[in-house]
Amino acid sequence: MDNLIVENSTKIFSGKTSEENVNLINLFLENIDKETHDDLDIVKVITIFEEIWCDLKYGVKEATLFLKIVEFLLKCEVESLKKHANNLGITYTAKDLKKGKDGIIQRLLGKYHRKNVTNYFSNYLVFSHAESIDVFKREPDGSLNALVSEIKLETLAWIILYQSQREDLLQHLKESYPKDYALFLWKCLMCYITMDYEIIMDKPYELSFKKNQIQQENKKLHKNLKTAINNTSKLRRTIHEKEMNEKALLTQMHDLYNDAVKQIEDLKRQLQQLKQDHNLELSYIREMFEEERAYYQETINTLRQKSFIEDIIPEKSDLAGQTLAIIGGNRERHYREIVKRYNGEINFVPEDKLSLVEGAVLKSDVVFFLSGIAGHVHWRDALNAAKTKDIPFIYVNTKGVTTFEGLLLQYIKQSHETGFRIQSS
Repeated sequence: MDNLIVENSTKIFSGKTSEENVNLINLFLENIDKETHDDLDIVKVITIFEEIWCDLKYGVKEATLFLKIVEFLLKCEVESLKKHANNLGITYTAKDLKKGKDGIIQRLLGKYHRKNVTNYFSNYLVFSHAESIDVFKREPDGSLNALVSEIKLETLAWIILYQSQREDLLQHLKESYPKDYALFLWKCLMCYITMDYEIIMDKPYELSFKKNQIQQENKKLHKNLKTAINNTSKLRRTIHEKEMNEKALLTQMHDLYNDAVKQIEDLKRQLQQLKQDHNLELSYIREMFEEERAYYQETINTLRQKSFIEDIIPEKSDLAGQTLAIIGGNRERHYREIVKRYNGEINFVPEDKLSLVEGAVLKSDVVFFLSGIAGHVHWRDALNAAKTKDIPFIYVNTKGVTTFEGLLLQYIKQSHETGFRIQSS
């Protein structure tokens, strides 16, 4: 670390602690850039800083906020500082403007004791560090290590103290990152003492800013600290990148496993659906088979009683204006010619017009279902519609037009229609 910084630190702390302690602080500052350090000496330095705090009126929490706001002001351009002053209703003079940034900063800090001023700049800090605050709030305990590698420890300390009130997490930083924590306390003390924080808060009218004190000490302090902080940040980033790579690898493995599990579950669901569809199809086929078997058995019984029926019931000569629903096939002209020959009407439903089945059946006196052409869904809809009005339902288990005409004649002859009706359950 720069000798000037060590000298300035010596001046600040000489009257506030023993010479031995000042030497320990200087040794700490001189070795801040080194990767290896004595943890016991750093613990002693932290203890020294904490003892100095005991003699000050305000605590680390207030000093941390003050440090962050001073850092924010020093980074602003003159025009931005003027805008902040105007927003707060703070008047700056031509003399202030001649001093440049320092003059306006002096004017702003002269009103720092006002709550509206503190809140105004606190809101800017929250906006500037919104992403880090969001990460911290989502997982206060688990996010500390990642945030230490991305932002300054004093920024993280400010987030902890003002966004969570979790001082135990500040203790965690002290134990896990002693060197960074000691540097954080040193910065707070330097800013607190050199900027006359107690005067700013208690006696702002007595505030006397020294240009060299702000311009030279603070600027040179931040400039010379920059190299040390950058080196520390690089090391932290390297560690963080390694941790992130390991985390990414674990995430990829987890995602691959989850994808495999999902694919297996999808295949199981597809297999189950195929089984259900297959069972449903078998059920339709069995029902259709049972209906056809019952029809053929009834036809046999009817034929056996044919001579008896013909002796008792006079034969019909035609359909006498009845309407036939013919379901299936695409030879409408042939079926229509046959039905017309026997003075009947026809409601023909082609095999690709499933939506017309129910209407055609309900408007007819008898249904001829071409089971060799129409599908199972046609059969189910036609059968259900016929049952609602007890309409005769005749299976035609062939594509032949001659067979159709033979069944039609048989229907005409049997005026009682018992053999073709579907009895409601």
